[in-house]
Amino acid sequence: MIHDRYDKFILYLNDALSMENTAIKRLQIRLKEVRLQDFKQRLQQHLDETREQQRRLRQFIIDIGGTPTEESLGLPLPSYPRSMKKLMKKSMTPEEWELKKTEEDMIIENAEIIRYNMLVQKAQIMNMGDAVPLLRQNLLEEESMAAWLKSNTPDMITHLWPK
Repeated sequence: MIHDRYDKFILYLNDALSMENTAIKRLQIRLKEVRLQDFKQRLQQHLDETREQQRRLRQFIIDIGGTPTEESLGLPLPSYPRSMKKLMKKSMTPEEWELKKTEEDMIIENAEIIRYNMLVQKAQIMNMGDAVPLLRQNLLEEESMAAWLKSNTPDMITHLWPK
């Protein structure tokens, strides 16, 4: 039962933690799928950052008297119409699928940026100053990954798009 804004803030932190729990699983899968070495290295770095984000959130939730969640959140990914998905499966090369997964990576990173930006603002309004540095650190790491994906997309397309 949520009794006050403080309990609600713990709920919001657990919401972010559940997304990081899911992100770790996805990044582990993506590392096995990725062909480009630079991208693989950056994904590994982001997996390490995500584990640290998860650790920071868990510890802070414990420090303020909450219980960290082990649950995973559904990721904000496109849901394609059946006919389109069927056609995609039949016609797309593995390289095209890798580009499609990279699009999804970008969607997820931007969703995490939004979540952390909102949490920073909520923490400031609630005078939860201790939460702000860790939330900003997580936000900066997500922004860095999103920027890397955006700046490296042309190179990925050059290497993966069918000629």
